Amino acid sequence: MQNYYISLILSQATQEVVSQVPLSTDEEFKAAVSAAKKAYPLWRNTPITTRQRVMLKFQELIRRDMVSILEHSMTLTFILNQRNTHTGAQYL
Repeated sequence: MQNYYISLILSQATQEVVSQVPLSTDEEFKAAVSAAKKAYPLWRNTPITTRQRVMLKFQELIRRDMVSILEHSMTLTFILNQRNTHTGAQYL
């Protein structure tokens, strides 16, 4: 079983833990950086109006599916909490 690490999200007002966010593994981070490096030349040469349309569509989809995104995020956090024995706070 792979270890998962989480970062604790604290309320600024009370300093109580209000949420936990799973952290990516080194492999996931490296894969994301590699994908971004490969995609950048094409994105850089894409006209600004096309990039604006892409980002506005992305914003529209996030807003449309916000409830579902949050529900899945909370489910994932719950699952990771069940598996996790470490918290990000231990590494601060």
